[in-house]
Amino acid sequence: MHQKSSLLSFLGIIALIFLACNDTAPPSESPLEAEFAAAGKPSFLGEGLEFRLSVKNIDTTAAFFQQLGFAPTAAHPEAHPVRAFTDGSIVISLHQKDFPSPTIAYYESDLKALENGLKAGAVPYESITDSAGVPEEITFSDYNGQRYVCNAAAPVDRPDVRLVMMDPTGARMEEQTFSRCGMFGEYAIPTADRDSSAAYWASLGFRKMFASNVPYPWGIYFDNQLVMGLHQTTEFQNGMITFFSNRAEAVIAELKVDGYKFAAEIDPANAVLETPDGIYLNIFNWQ
Repeated sequence: MHQKSSLLSFLGIIALIFLACNDTAPPSESPLEAEFAAAGKPSFLGEGLEFRLSVKNIDTTAAFFQQLGFAPTAAHPEAHPVRAFTDGSIVISLHQKDFPSPTIAYYESDLKALENGLKAGAVPYESITDSAGVPEEITFSDYNGQRYVCNAAAPVDRPDVRLVMMDPTGARMEEQTFSRCGMFGEYAIPTADRDSSAAYWASLGFRKMFASNVPYPWGIYFDNQLVMGLHQTTEFQNGMITFFSNRAEAVIAELKVDGYKFAAEIDPANAVLETPDGIYLNIFNWQ
């Protein structure tokens, strides 16, 4: 199926999913956020999570995100040009280097435990070690093809970042603290089998927060760092960062005036924004 047609179909499905969830009035406090605060420890994979994007021209893509309302934040030093941006809830780091993108990166990871877990699950991985043979970084992909990098190094200090989460019954739309895209909802990953994928991620510390078989098997999973949406569908092929806004229609119209390009639109209030490097950001309506 043509990519644009697939995105349009996926957009329609996602809009139906979250409109159905929105039948319940939003709570005054997100139970997922409360659980995150009560957990008091990072996920099995680490902390300091960020979405790494491979970019061709870091200045061009940086301008793209800054105009969206993302603010510069501390970036981990690299041998190649790198800049990081935040909407106050998540971090997107831009790397002028070629790699599968988006890549999900964790820091301060227990690499020995992770290595043992990947070996036990027969998951292929690559390891970078120091001169003494101690792992400093582990890279692996799940069977959906999503790439992850886990680092022994501590995350950089980012006092301007605090994960704020939605839950299936609603969202507290404090959008003054977020980008023009709205509030981060999930990182959507396509999978051939939601249940098998969910079981795999459960072994790495992800907990099911919500699941449904309508209109196809899908679910939301969380490890105190990443809100992951597993979607058993062929309507999109790569991971997509998903935002929700209670003024999505106005935002989409404003972004068009500003010259932003949309890869797909299901209606004036639900669309897929394309970055200069071909990464998709979902902007969905939440009323």
